[in-house]
Amino acid sequence: MALSLTDPQKTNEYNEILRGLAWAHYHQKDYRKAIDFFNQSLEFIDPSAHDTFKNVLFGIGWANMNLSCFNEAIGAFNKVPAHNNSKETQKELTSVINLATIGKKVGQLNDTYLSTWRWQVNSSTPLTEFELPEIIEIEPTLNCNLRCIMCHVSYQNLEKEVLDVKFVKRLKGLEGKWVILGANFEPAIHPHFVDMARALTDLGMNLELITNGTLFTQEKSNQLKDCNFRSIINSFDGIRKETYESIRRNANYDQAIERILYFKNNIKNKDAYFSINNTLMKRNIDELIETVDFWEQHGFDHLGLILMALRDTNEMLTNESLESLKPYTFQRIEEAGRHLIERNYRITLSSSAFGRPSCGLATEYPSNLLGSCVKSGNPRARTPFNPRTYFQNGEFPGMPVGCRSPFKSCRILWNGDVEMCYKFIIGNIYQKDLVDIWYGETARKYRQMVMRSADLCHACEYYNSCIKGGEVDYDKTDSFRDEKLRNFYSKPTRLEAFHDYNIVAYKDCFYGLPTRAGEIDLYLDDSTKIKGVVTADSLDALKEKLEDHHISNVPHLFRTMGSYNITRFKGRYYALPQCLGEVNWKREKEIVQMKGVFVDHSLEMLRTKISARDPQESAS
Repeated sequence: MALSLTDPQKTNEYNEILRGLAWAHYHQKDYRKAIDFFNQSLEFIDPSAHDTFKNVLFGIGWANMNLSCFNEAIGAFNKVPAHNNSKETQKELTSVINLATIGKKVGQLNDTYLSTWRWQVNSSTPLTEFELPEIIEIEPTLNCNLRCIMCHVSYQNLEKEVLDVKFVKRLKGLEGKWVILGANFEPAIHPHFVDMARALTDLGMNLELITNGTLFTQEKSNQLKDCNFRSIINSFDGIRKETYESIRRNANYDQAIERILYFKNNIKNKDAYFSINNTLMKRNIDELIETVDFWEQHGFDHLGLILMALRDTNEMLTNESLESLKPYTFQRIEEAGRHLIERNYRITLSSSAFGRPSCGLATEYPSNLLGSCVKSGNPRARTPFNPRTYFQNGEFPGMPVGCRSPFKSCRILWNGDVEMCYKFIIGNIYQKDLVDIWYGETARKYRQMVMRSADLCHACEYYNSCIKGGEVDYDKTDSFRDEKLRNFYSKPTRLEAFHDYNIVAYKDCFYGLPTRAGEIDLYLDDSTKIKGVVTADSLDALKEKLEDHHISNVPHLFRTMGSYNITRFKGRYYALPQCLGEVNWKREKEIVQMKGVFVDHSLEMLRTKISARDPQESAS
């Protein structure tokens, strides 16, 4: 039924619904749908309702800003009526228009700087077309030689098994693609890491290495110097010896510096891009200027700053969180960026803090701010090229969010499993060539599933923290917490075995999956239709349910009643004459037929049956 515009009450109610849907999609980062609902809302707004009109236009403007559609954003902000605006509103309006104008200029600069890295792409396939994967992440181990206080490695079960180097033979047809060695664990701990890097180089792969750098002895560095490393990222937190060693447990500061610098200076590819990743916390936040100076002096290209996310609730880690010091943290990060620009350093600096609307550098040095990256005017400064971002962050036909990952990237795990979207196992490299797995039926099913719903993507930790890593909103508490502490799991995660169940957490639900049911895929299988699956909204509640279920499915001596043993089994009570001795519960039907045995769902009814046979037994 068409809505009558002559009914003001219904019109207002409908408009409130549209605006509510628009802001809901906005906060879920589904900006295109948000804009659609905002535009629909405009049709039903009374022109005299200035506040509502302003609210919707600001929503359209900010949504376009997040999509980097700066012309559209400026257009929306300029439509906000100038009359009847308070001084605060007019000030805000001027500010956002200036930000959008700066964003437009920065976007043009980004395109210019990115064009200098086009040679790195090494692909003729358009970003919006599906062919072979452009990026292959390889996680050769599930272990590390360090136990850094903030790292997931310190809080999870590890494995000694490593990826067999022979897997490289399964990469035929993918010559020249990008390979990222390591990401979540230390790749150099692999006993045949040198052989792996050499074999990938022989395939013509472009290698990016993510490492803590502590295992690169002179011998190992000499063996690796001819490999095709295009990007090397060393994780190094703080710059003072006592700080570094207190964070990166098991590491030796002097030895780590020596090995990192030797590897850098010895590598034959002088175009290789060297970066440092520095996780920020209370104990190293005041070392930022020193950190920038140190790596600049040693010729590094880039320093990436990452705010620590809590992975455990222990007191030491909680005390290191910068969540309570956000204004001070952002101030120190901006000071480091300003320091770099004003001294015309060669090194570049990145942090999500630079992308905040209130970042002072955006107005002070707009031409030096490239999204979340700060770059001086030094002609030798090199803008970082991130293959993950280039290939995966953006629109793809049919995708509900700005992500191309299912069509551009995959990951090979330490056990040979091939993973897509950091979630879905689509095959095993020991069993099939990667090309066959990539185009296989399992991969196709998962791609179709992702394209049907944005929910999977919005719940994806990889999408939010890596692909969209430069857009992390540190005004949100969740940005300072690992998903485990938020009781939210972006992919099905096995927590433990409990009786005859595997406890698996997915999103905000906990599942008890019966082991007898075999492998259950919570993405593709409807758990409500699988017999024996138990769910709860907390781990404790699930265990309580499973405990009750376990007790009812295992013969449990409930009590004695005279010469009877009362046993509970599968929700019923059995009165077994003690003279029968031990019975075989696998032959339950035979037990029911035994002389003198009574069965009932109610303990009181069972007592009545016993009493009818012998009143003295029931009384006892």
